[in-house]
Amino acid sequence: MPPTTPSSSNGRSSVEFHRPNSEFIMTHTIPPTTSEHGHSIVRPPFHYHIYQSERFHVVSGEGTFRKGTGREPWITLSSVPGGQSTAGVNAGVYYKFENASKTDPQVIDIQLDPEAYESEQRFFRNFFGHMDDCRRPRCSRVFFS
Repeated sequence: MPPTTPSSSNGRSSVEFHRPNSEFIMTHTIPPTTSEHGHSIVRPPFHYHIYQSERFHVVSGEGTFRKGTGREPWITLSSVPGGQSTAGVNAGVYYKFENASKTDPQVIDIQLDPEAYESEQRFFRNFFGHMDDCRRPRCSRVFFS
């Protein structure tokens, strides 16, 4: 199956899926939060994975990561030479990440271990499709529909 790139937020956000067993399963492009567009739907809320650890590599831009429900960042990853660009989160750890820039998109590679390629594609296609559908007519989002 070739790589696929579902996009949303009028093309400002995307999730590119790479081939199975690639170094990274997907690449997210997360635009900056603006008053006009708000938060990207690709920016994940606080969540955790029951059975999977997750590894991140910032390709461009800067990302802020938070663990637990704290307001303070756990770590900031950056594509700036000499900066820390990779980090990982173990299964069961409650966390979120977001674009730290007010002007530039963040591009971040993500790998889940163990990889569940078909399930991940299905989840993101359904979740982001639903979120984008709700955003257009400004209807309520229903996460568990």
